[in-house]
Amino acid sequence: MSEKHKKITVMLGLLLIVCMLFSIVYINKENHHDCTGQGCPICLQIHVARDLLNSIKGAVLGALLIQPLCLIRVHIQAGVAVNLSQSSPITLKVKLLN
Repeated sequence: MSEKHKKITVMLGLLLIVCMLFSIVYINKENHHDCTGQGCPICLQIHVARDLLNSIKGAVLGALLIQPLCLIRVHIQAGVAVNLSQSSPITLKVKLLN
């Protein structure tokens, strides 16, 4: 992955976290507002913020569950490659003089 893609990925991750935090803060702050009834703009914004959190929740939880599995797989593959390379006749300096 190039350096540009890494920066974009980090920025999108930070944007996702900021959106989630601001949504939570707004919902908690405006939860007990003076509601005007039908068509209240604050109630509509709270509804949009809750929908945003519900839609993002699945993606974030999925990423949090998949990330450790990917790291485990990478470590296992690296360990297998190291073990295979350590036990070859060349690395053991075996002379085959038959």
